[in-house]
Amino acid sequence: MKLAMNTFLFLIIFQFTQSNLEFSKANDFLVSPGMLQDPLEKKVVDKVSKLPEVILKSNLIDSITRHKSGISILVVKKPSTKKNGYYWVQAGYDNAIRFEVIYNFYVYLPSFTVKYFDPIENRVLSLSQWRKVNM
Repeated sequence: MKLAMNTFLFLIIFQFTQSNLEFSKANDFLVSPGMLQDPLEKKVVDKVSKLPEVILKSNLIDSITRHKSGISILVVKKPSTKKNGYYWVQAGYDNAIRFEVIYNFYVYLPSFTVKYFDPIENRVLSLSQWRKVNM
């Protein structure tokens, strides 16, 4: 009984401290171009963060969280070569439990063309095609 109670208290304290740590890090998770060392990655993140849809969701998240968080940008995959290939970038909400993906984008090199990746249909759409489908 005593062991069970100690374990229970430990889990409550652990969960509380973890959620507070995660919550305090939430504001810092937003990847801005200035935080990155790689110039190509900076440009990729900058392109994605300036998309109207990303800005709109960031404002929505900011409002819902009472100005404690915005949209987070995560580089999931980098190209094997800096001359061609693509970056896979996710934009979403980073909360204490998990990263909630809202958008998936591919940014192709060397043109820095941004396309939307639909993971459910497993297809890549131009931004204009994606916007037509989602409007």
